[in-house]
Amino acid sequence: MRQDVGNIGFSLTGDVQLGELFDSLIPRIQNNIVKAGYRKAGLIILNQAKQNFQSRFNDAGKMNFNKYFKVQALKSKIGVRVGVGGSGGNEDKAYILRFLEYGTNERQYKTRNSANHFTGKLKSSQFFSDAVEQKSAEAMDEVQKGLIDNMEKTVARYSKM
Repeated sequence: MRQDVGNIGFSLTGDVQLGELFDSLIPRIQNNIVKAGYRKAGLIILNQAKQNFQSRFNDAGKMNFNKYFKVQALKSKIGVRVGVGGSGGNEDKAYILRFLEYGTNERQYKTRNSANHFTGKLKSSQFFSDAVEQKSAEAMDEVQKGLIDNMEKTVARYSKM
């Protein structure tokens, strides 16, 4: 049996009682269950992106880029954003990952004596795009599993009260 859950964009497949129980929860708890399921799926893509990055840039050990890979909950919608983000301040170097993902064009500038100086270009590595392609099916399966797991945990928590 399929139980449609609002207009969030997914369906619970399984027991009728589970769907009815989900519908009976208050919206805040429903949102928490859904966000936790999406977060688990986002972590699958995030871990693959980290692996792709490490395999393609094994000499990037001078700066710890792993701390910039993040899964963040969306504030205005139900869902998560998987990507790169910084911690603010002068130490924020997350923008470098975008250059490594998409690459750059050939760059040049004129020196004082009007000579052209070429600085080269950065090839696109596509470490994040490839991670999404590699793990999107697995992540969608994990959303379903995560929703059911989080629903069971919530039921167990509230049944103790």
